[in-house]
Amino acid sequence: MGDGGRLDAPKKGEPMSTPQTTSLSGRVLGSARRGEDGKSRPAEKRAHKSSNRTVLRPLVGVALVLLICELVSRFEILSSKYFPPVTAIVTALLAEAGATVFWKGLWYTLEGWGTGLLCGTALATVFGLIFGASPFLLRSFRLIIEALRPASNVNSRSGADRTGGGLNWSDVPTP
Repeated sequence: MGDGGRLDAPKKGEPMSTPQTTSLSGRVLGSARRGEDGKSRPAEKRAHKSSNRTVLRPLVGVALVLLICELVSRFEILSSKYFPPVTAIVTALLAEAGATVFWKGLWYTLEGWGTGLLCGTALATVFGLIFGASPFLLRSFRLIIEALRPASNVNSRSGADRTGGGLNWSDVPTP
């Protein structure tokens, strides 16, 4: 650092150093940390180790949920007639995956979802721009817009209590 608190560019022939960050206590937080053996460990090795954890945790979580579902169904805690075991579901899925009817049905489903999402986005964008440009239209359709807004899943009285906005249904006059 030079005068004025700015970073100076390295002089010709000098290697570029990584900027170091200091904590509130003034301790330098560099790009390398010390391992258990006391030797410094580069940031690349730390990042690789933590990325293994980030991938492994969700996989273990999914495996545990599938195992619990399998056991609940096998021990008839929930009726296997209505909640089949995971192994039966996977077997049926693999049997269906061999048929072209399955893949055509999947394609038609995804095509319908995509088309609906595209149409909804296009319409919402156009109407949003029109209503946003006209305060009169915005005030006129405010009740309809608020009624069509997605409702909160956990609803105390209305979503407005927690979110600080939205339609409070107790204020809407009933016919």
